[in-house]
Amino acid sequence: TNQSTMFKVKSIALAAALAGNAGYAAAAGCYPAYVAGGSYASGDWVSATTTKTEIERESCTVGTTGCSSSGFKTVTTTTTETYNYQCVDNPNSAFCSNGSYAPNGNNGSIAWIKQGAKCSGTATAPVPVP
Repeated sequence: TNQSTMFKVKSIALAAALAGNAGYAAAAGCYPAYVAGGSYASGDWVSATTTKTEIERESCTVGTTGCSSSGFKTVTTTTTETYNYQCVDNPNSAFCSNGSYAPNGNNGSIAWIKQGAKCSGTATAPVPVP
C-alpha cells in the first residue's frame, strides 16, 4: 500500500541521515577556518568560530567595586566556541563558497553540516574507516 511504501522511504532516508559520516573517523582538531568566497565543494571540511556575549544584571553590595547605588551591577560574559563543518552532499553545496551561507551564520545549515563536538587544535584530513 501507499502507506507502507511511504514508511519504508522515510525509514531509509532517516537511516541515511543518521549514518551521516559513519565511514570516517572523527577529526582530532579544527580544520582550516572558513573564508567567505573561498572555493568549497561538496564534502569539504572547515571550522568556524562563534562568539557569544551575554549581559546579566546581578545584585551586589552597594559600595563594592562595580556596584551601582541601586545595588546591582552588570556582568558581561563572552564565550568563544569553534566547531567543524562539512559542506553538504547535495545541490545546496553550491552555496558553500557564498559568505551569506557561512557555516556559523543564519543560513549556514543550508550548506553546511555542523559536527556535534567543539574542536581545538589542528585537524588532519578525515580517514576512511574500514
